[in-house]
Amino acid sequence: MKRLFALLATASLMLMTGCQAQQKPDITVTSFIGYDIAHAIVGDKMTVENMMPWGSEMHNFEPSARNITAIKDSKLFIFVGEEQEPWVKTLGTQDHALDLSKSYELAAHNHGAVEAHEGEEHHHDEESHTHEKENHTHETTDANHSHEGDHAHDDHDHDHGSLHYWTDPTTYVQLIESVKQEIIKIDPSNATYYETQAAAYSTRIMTLHTEFDRYMQSQDHPTVYFSGHNAMDAFADRYHLTIVSLTQDYRPNADLTAQQILTLKTALKEANAETLFIEELVEPRVAKTIQDSLKQDGMALEIKELHGYHNMSQDQFKANVSYADLMQQNIENLKHAINH
Repeated sequence: MKRLFALLATASLMLMTGCQAQQKPDITVTSFIGYDIAHAIVGDKMTVENMMPWGSEMHNFEPSARNITAIKDSKLFIFVGEEQEPWVKTLGTQDHALDLSKSYELAAHNHGAVEAHEGEEHHHDEESHTHEKENHTHETTDANHSHEGDHAHDDHDHDHGSLHYWTDPTTYVQLIESVKQEIIKIDPSNATYYETQAAAYSTRIMTLHTEFDRYMQSQDHPTVYFSGHNAMDAFADRYHLTIVSLTQDYRPNADLTAQQILTLKTALKEANAETLFIEELVEPRVAKTIQDSLKQDGMALEIKELHGYHNMSQDQFKANVSYADLMQQNIENLKHAINH
């Protein structure tokens, strides 16, 4: 009899465990960005499932049949945008879906989300951010383009803004607001909690933004070098920063040429740069090749990460690393490069 009870208890436990493992998520997201915002707002009030595996490449993600089921079963589906995730179009109309790329007010070139700090005006159209040698201010460009005239950001020149719009923290705060509103719609009973959570997270990000913005205003329009794809144009525009990237393609796996690598190496050497940035979750083979080559020329080059918030590693997920944490890391690394 005791053995029978033990078997029944074990079977019951296994059944409960199985049900929990297949529990439908309240919110399904396609990216670190969606997960970070939703998780920061809901805390333990709802479950959030990121379809994209931690540590994987965002641009190559394709959903599984299980992912599609999770999307349809969830109360809210959050995705980055149809241009970055064209497979979303195959789902048809989803009444519970939130397209982040359409959920914020475009603040490009006019800083609509943030007023000028402490009375200092930011004139983007008339501001004299030009130099005798440069006319392409606060933007990204690749090392294979000359420094003459304004660049159109190539693949990123879309009417609706940058494909990597989330790298601008003032836009990110608008995304938090949009996600919060959708979450309250599906769980109005906890509205006060969600309002408080969203406000606290937005405040943290805006504090980092304000401090870094003041720092950048004190700089002479610095240039940094990036051994990666063109992923930080919205960030660069926000802070009057020129980022010379290895390639203007928005995909990290775009084909590279020996000429592109040589051109970036030459640009680093001519600028006597001491820091080369790399993107997250990509093996820095090209950066190390350039570093080794410059070392033979007697030039020391430090490699640091400039995170584009595409995804984070499994270890970072376990450590509960957030967008704000990665933003703080970026700021510290950029200050290090600019100050040296």
